[in-house]
Amino acid sequence: MKSLSKKDFRYISIMIFGLYFGAGNLIFPPFLGKEAGTNSIIALLFFSITAIIFPILGVIAISKFGDINKFSNMVGPLFTLIFTTSIYLTIGPGLAIPRNGSLSFEIAILPYISNINNIVIYRLIYTIIFFSIVYYLSMNPKKIVTTLGKILTPTLLLLILIMFLGVVFKPLNLTSPIGDYATGPSVKGFLQGYNTMDALAGLNFGITIAFSIKSLGIKDEKKITKITTQTGIVAGFILFIVYSMLTYIGASTAGIFPDTKTGADILVNVIKMNYGIIGTLILGAIFFIACLSVSVGLITSIGQYFHHTYPKISYRKWAILYILISFALANFGLQTILKISIPILLSIYPVSLVLILLGLFSSYFDNSRLVFKITIYITAIFSIGMVLNGYVNHILDPIFSYLPFYKVDLGWIVPTLIAFLLSLLIHKVKKNG
Repeated sequence: MKSLSKKDFRYISIMIFGLYFGAGNLIFPPFLGKEAGTNSIIALLFFSITAIIFPILGVIAISKFGDINKFSNMVGPLFTLIFTTSIYLTIGPGLAIPRNGSLSFEIAILPYISNINNIVIYRLIYTIIFFSIVYYLSMNPKKIVTTLGKILTPTLLLLILIMFLGVVFKPLNLTSPIGDYATGPSVKGFLQGYNTMDALAGLNFGITIAFSIKSLGIKDEKKITKITTQTGIVAGFILFIVYSMLTYIGASTAGIFPDTKTGADILVNVIKMNYGIIGTLILGAIFFIACLSVSVGLITSIGQYFHHTYPKISYRKWAILYILISFALANFGLQTILKISIPILLSIYPVSLVLILLGLFSSYFDNSRLVFKITIYITAIFSIGMVLNGYVNHILDPIFSYLPFYKVDLGWIVPTLIAFLLSLLIHKVKKNG
């Protein structure tokens, strides 16, 4: 039976990191560091739960069941259709891919444009080049380990390290935490991890990671699950190190740049301060590589999923379709599509977290579909209801206000726990009756 070499193990681990680490992953931790200030450590630890632990657990859960369809079918066919399509379309061409194309332009190119009247033309030219590269790299999924694990991601990690070294030996300029970071840094950090959307991405990338391991000659499903688990843990450790560096950059320079409004602003100011014009080139390269890596990973996983689900249409055609959609939205409709995508993502994120946990521990309740159905549908009802409530002037507050943790946007937790325990009890009664 073929085994994975240590070199390939490292490449797979680095590839998984590269699949996750995009535009949002770059800009959220520095802003967390700035706002959390002296509470940065506790905020980062809880941020890591939803931004690292659950995403890695998601990949492991997918590998355990084989693919996302088999996994979500534990709840039911209708749920599978709605849930998987929502994940792939919203986090792919509906949000992450066009956002990566647009944001990489704003960081890598926009600072060098003197005539802002022609910004639309420059963005169009840039995104044509960007998505052409995405197309080229996505056309051979078997080479994604080489593309990300051996070339792009190691380069990205080196550049981030250079950016971090620019501040690590300088005096700290920590400030006091502000807003929710002052009163509840743990809850705020946990919720900020949502912004990376990586728990959803983990469910996306499961098929790509398994395909990449198989391309290296590993065919045994149990061995693939084991390798996915081990490399996922290593990737999670790398993510934590990088998030720690980025959080430190934001926290340690908060007193120097108090007026920055986003994580991107922080990184731009910090790297200019430390490296001048060379720094802007470094930061541009960081954003370009990170955004390119995630876009390639998403196109690959989405193309493989839809080709697997609808095999009459080739992988190449699916990939081209979603590249073209992402290109159009990056130029002409990103803000509009965000208004649609974000509520959907906020609705299904708690569902994804709960589904991952159920999948990982399903053997302890005999893989009961009843437990999956009741728990997931209750989670969905409350998570969707809470999101919709925000769009209808909070008319459901008289109901939701009685829920524990509702005020911190975690009102779905207790109903989900109750649903799980009741469904578990029903399962045990049926089993023993």
